[in-house]
Amino acid sequence: MSSVDLTYQIGLTLLDGVGDVLAKNLVAYCGSAEQVFKTNKTQLEKYRVLALIHLPLYKRAKRFWKERKRK
Repeated sequence: MSSVDLTYQIGLTLLDGVGDVLAKNLVAYCGSAEQVFKTNKTQLEKYRVLALIHLPLYKRAKRFWKERKRK
């Protein structure tokens, strides 16, 4: 496991409303923890996963990882 993937896995656990089971399901749907943050809203809706996540939390998480990449 790379340190980047571990960082994204930790990031998933820090999101309000995302517990162990939902995080595991998100990774299963998207392929990796990193891909969860890179997957667009339409794809998540396709898997009906977005219904389990509050949209503001999703947007905040996406912003967080974009800002982190810039540094």
